[in-house]
Amino acid sequence: MEFVQTYKEVLKTKTKTPRGFFRDIALDILSLRNSIIGIDAYLNKPRVQVLFIHHIFKDEERPLEILIEKLKENHEFISYSEAVEKILQRKIDKPYIVFASDDGFKNNIRAAEIFNKHGVKACFFVPLNIVGETNPQKLEYLSKDVFHFPIVGFLNWDDIAYLQKLGHEIGAHTLKHQNIAKLNKMEMIEDCTKSIEILTKYCGEAKH
Repeated sequence: MEFVQTYKEVLKTKTKTPRGFFRDIALDILSLRNSIIGIDAYLNKPRVQVLFIHHIFKDEERPLEILIEKLKENHEFISYSEAVEKILQRKIDKPYIVFASDDGFKNNIRAAEIFNKHGVKACFFVPLNIVGETNPQKLEYLSKDVFHFPIVGFLNWDDIAYLQKLGHEIGAHTLKHQNIAKLNKMEMIEDCTKSIEILTKYCGEAKH
């Protein structure tokens, strides 16, 4: 089965939604503001900031490296667990950056390798019941109806073991990428309980 390789290909399939339209306007305004008044004061402010990615297609690899190289000038990179600890203990003495990723796309392997090249340790949050999915019909449904993408591949448990070997953390992103706002209390408890069981079984711990 052939998977989409570049974000340029993804954009060709995207239709503009009202949410996307207003998000683009907001980002343009913020970019203009920053170009006028500068952002150095903010970048140097002590804080813990989590940057989420969802995918690294081939044409996104170099931009990710450029972003990391730029952030190195003002920030210290820490792991997700370290970030949680600093927030809980209120020990935020400098600008810290944490990288995390959602959705468990196969190209997160390349993201992890780029992170390692720059000494960054990330946390990859994966929808646990989707890990290792190879059925063509299910992949088409998940890609188009759940994630609104052309057909993509997903991480399997060997891939996740490789991410852990590289020193990255694994967390749960629900079981099937559900909208948790639509789950009732018992469904949420069941999802969390099962997620802990799966993470413990395959990853040895369930911290996130």
